[in-house]
Order: sequence, then structure tokens, then C-alpha cells
Amino acid sequence: MRRLTTIVALLAVPAGAAWAAMPAQTAPSTADRVAEACARIDPFVATTLLGTPADPSAPAIVAFQRSGGAPDGALVLATHGQVGDVYGLAFDPAAAVLYAAAYHRAGGAFGPGGPGAIYRIDVASGTVATLAQLAAGADAHASPEAAAMVGETSLGDIDIAADGSELYVANLFDGRIHRLALPGGRAIDTLQNGAAREKWRADARLFGLGVHDGWLYHGVVNSRVRTDDALAPFDAFVYRSRPGTAGTEYVLQADLQYTRTVPWAAAWSDTADGRTDDTPMLVDIAFQPGGEPVLGLRDRQADMVPSCAWNPAACRAGPSLGDLLPARSRGAGSWTVLTQPPWYRDTPADELDMTWGALAAVPRLDVMVSVGRADQVRPIGPAAGPAAGPDGSGALAGYWFDNRSGARVRSTSVYAPADGAPGLADVAPGDVEALCAPDARVDPAFGATLTAEAAAIATATASAEAVVRATRVVATRT
Repeated sequence: MRRLTTIVALLAVPAGAAWAAMPAQTAPSTADRVAEACARIDPFVATTLLGTPADPSAPAIVAFQRSGGAPDGALVLATHGQVGDVYGLAFDPAAAVLYAAAYHRAGGAFGPGGPGAIYRIDVASGTVATLAQLAAGADAHASPEAAAMVGETSLGDIDIAADGSELYVANLFDGRIHRLALPGGRAIDTLQNGAAREKWRADARLFGLGVHDGWLYHGVVNSRVRTDDALAPFDAFVYRSRPGTAGTEYVLQADLQYTRTVPWAAAWSDTADGRTDDTPMLVDIAFQPGGEPVLGLRDRQADMVPSCAWNPAACRAGPSLGDLLPARSRGAGSWTVLTQPPWYRDTPADELDMTWGALAAVPRLDVMVSVGRADQVRPIGPAAGPAAGPDGSGALAGYWFDNRSGARVRSTSVYAPADGAPGLADVAPGDVEALCAPDARVDPAFGATLTAEAAAIATATASAEAVVRATRVVATRT
């Protein structure tokens, strides 16, 4: 691991002002602010904003903190004119560079690099450039099949080697993981996904990636589109490999047919009406401090019919956006996957999941960050961010979850439409990435305070709601 050697310089957008791109200069006061944020376990967290922009200056990648939300605390790292719709994010703290990968979403648009573009964002200067362009299918936004191509074209998640020397890219079009050399973006090789030898390999849909302890993890879902065999597993699978080697190891699988307010369907459907079924994509793999994986599921329907996320009357299933599934080690290479009741408190009073499944671990703290619809029911924690608009339509919030209890310990506003500002129609978040080195220096006193606060909130919440934690054991092998 390398320490943060280049300090991030970012632009805070004043309240009520239009979103703007970062300035091309470094302000010492901002550098001090960012360095202190990492030390105090309050790093900037980046997320992408998918949606149809009113103009090219609308934000595409923003960063926020636990201690302050949009619009006065949000930072714009790239605009839609610079990168278009992007999903995957990966941060190199030593170079202060953020990478972003193109993503296909119905009603959206690619940036100048097209469906296979990977963008390099110099966080200190604000310079945005195309690092690489992979063969990832044609631009299908204008096609009648635009919705059906979600999860099957363009790029998905990306991740970076611990030393910043390589970038890993999930290519949704060819189902392979591409390995690129950094900083130049030279293609090194590709790796087939772990389901490539399964009978259902034609339906294996790759998306989420994760790097941990020298291993590259990737997630696959059996979509059952081409072979809807009732005996085939409707499961999420996680595999891992050592970068540069051809072999993959089966790590775990999770049965997706568990009870939730809106059930996951038995197969991906291109004709679902968004009322009765959700169709999952395994979009992210993050790790708790002990190495336990957390799986992030995203509803494919929410990207096929993006307006559903903000229209529960017309599309009840739309707002049930995803799920967060932690795993617990049972020893001997097996895991317990926690499905129902939900471990993480990502459901408000309407019982529909708020987050879209992307995750980021907070360095040196047992907390996960995700982004989703702003909770209009109640504030969470003393630093809860406000929700924009009387009905919260189009408002996104960042949520901090305590891994040990699942409680929401913080929330802050991330994006909210503003009068006179270039907004986004049918907005949705993409990936989530902490802009801080995993081994960054930490203020022990602040860490202890936040840990105690998280425990207190979790205890009070569990007591008030009489939550009984249950688990579902899923047999796995290594």
C-alpha cells in the first residue's frame, strides 16, 4: 500500500449555485482539508450520477463527506459533457487520479470515448482525458433494444491494484476482465469470468469487482435469459484470481430467491413491467476489516426504465433499487450470507430498498458507504443531510452503515435538483469510491469517538425496533 503522496484539491460548490467543473489549480486550504478528512476518518467519497442532463455542464461524478452534503459540501469532479454516463470508479491515492468507466443505461448517453471508454480524471488539476477505449459493443441508446442491452453492453465495475500499477475492468459485452497497465492504459491481457466453464455460461453476466489481499474478486449472476432452466441456479457467484494468472477460484454463492418486498425474479426479463419483479446484477464487492465480503445487488429494471425509481405509483418495483448482502466466515472456506431479514438498514418506512447496491469501505473503520434515494421518513444521526424538494424526487443521499449492527449511523445529501442549475432527469447513482488511501494515517481519538457513536446508535435502534437478526446459511466451497 502506498501513502497519500499527492493531495486532492477539489471545488466545493456554493449553496444555490449551479454545478461547475473543478478549477485547474491547487488551493493549499483545500489540500489541508482533504488530508485532514482522511486522518479523521471522514474521507471524500465519490459517486457517479447517471441520468439525462439538461446541458453538458450537469454533474457526472461528485464527491461528498459524512460531515457535509450537497450542494454546499459536494464537489464536482467531472461533468456529463466530459464523460457522459459512467458507472465504475477506481482511485489511485498516490497519483490523485480517479478512473471512471462508461456505462449503458436506457435514456442515457456515452461521453466522447464511447461505450468502451475509461476516463482518467486528475483530481488535483481537474483535467479529464480518455485513458483507453475497449471493444464493448456499439452505442445502443437509440435502438429499440436499448433497455434490453442493460447489463450486456459497455462496461461495468472497475478496480485498481493496491500499488496503482494495474486497472481491472469488467467488460459487460465480452464477459471478460481486462487488465490495463497504469498510468498509460496499455492492454495487458484479459481473464474469462469464473462461470466460463459452467453449463449456463451463456447466461453468466459479469459486473462487480473487488481487490483484497492480493486477490482480484469478481461477481457473476446467472441471468437465465437464454436457458431458463428451472433446475439452473438463480444465484450470485463470487470468484477470485491472482492478477496475471489464468485460473479462477470459486469463493461463494448466494441464493437470490429470498423474500423481500419486491422479489428478485427467476430470470432476467426484458419485458417485465416493473411492478412484480426485480432482476439483480451483482455490481460491487467490498470488504469489511476482517476480510468478509459484502455483495451489492442492483436492480436491472431501474436502469431499463429509469423513471420508475421516482414513480412508485406507476412502477411499484422501481423504487426497490437493490440490496446489500454481507457475508460471515464459517471457517473452512464457507460463508454465511445474510439475506433476510435485511442486515443493513437500507429500507425506510415504505420497506423498499433505497440504495442501488454500490459500496465503499471506509479506511480503518468498520463502516460501509452507499448511495441511494433520500430518506424522507426520518433523519439518521446528528449530521443527517437535508432532502431537497417536498417529495424528495430526484434527491440522492449517502448512507454510512455500521457493519457490526447494520445500523445507519450517518446520512448526508449528495445530489438534489436546484432551480436554475443544470439538472439530471431520472437520476441514479453509480459506483461509490472513497478518495483516501487504505493505509492513511488515522486520528485514534476521532476513530474511537465515531466507533462509540456507531455502537450507541446501533444499540438504541435495535432496542427501539426489537430487531432480531437471523441468517441464511449458504453452502460454499473454495
